[in-house]
Amino acid sequence: PELQVGDKVKPRQFIGEIGNSGTSHGVKGIPCGAHLHFEIWIDQQFFGHNLEVDEIREILGEVLQ
Repeated sequence: PELQVGDKVKPRQFIGEIGNSGTSHGVKGIPCGAHLHFEIWIDQQFFGHNLEVDEIREILGEVLQ
């Protein structure tokens, strides 16, 4: 399903499928590394643009519980 800016997402709502396309394993046909890619944008900037990976994980871990 397509999500639009401002859409609210409910717990357990289907928002996409997982896969490994675009990864080296996907190119080789190896079925591992599946993931769901998502981005959070705030005021025209990608959330985390000025943060370290560990900081992003910590914040998202708290927010997305």
